[in-house]
Amino acid sequence: MSSAKELETIIKDNNNNDKKQVYRGRFLNFDFAIKIDEQGYLIKIAKGLVVSVTPLEKTKDKPIFTYSASSESWDIFSQKYPPPGYQDVMAMVECGHAKLTGEIFPVLVNLFFVKGVVNGIRLRRAA
Repeated sequence: MSSAKELETIIKDNNNNDKKQVYRGRFLNFDFAIKIDEQGYLIKIAKGLVVSVTPLEKTKDKPIFTYSASSESWDIFSQKYPPPGYQDVMAMVECGHAKLTGEIFPVLVNLFFVKGVVNGIRLRRAA
């Protein structure tokens, strides 16, 4: 599993180097979390940029929503050609491989952007 610093670099680079992704999120300012097993990471978004990825235990900020899944599920999600039910974070939630908790409305309204940020996890396997 990647360290917090490696995960931050991967997710930041994946999002912030994609001009279309940043443009898509240019009006977004919120925090959300990703949990891999019991380890959670707060992802801060400001004007479409990933500003930071911080372990949840090191921050007082609260995420508005959280994607949670086991490391095995994230590893399957990270495959080059994941099987059905793992190809997308919403598919993982629908099939019971992941949980989405908190406020769902911001996810649905900004689904394409949020999926783009979460897809950065796929690159942790290559790091």
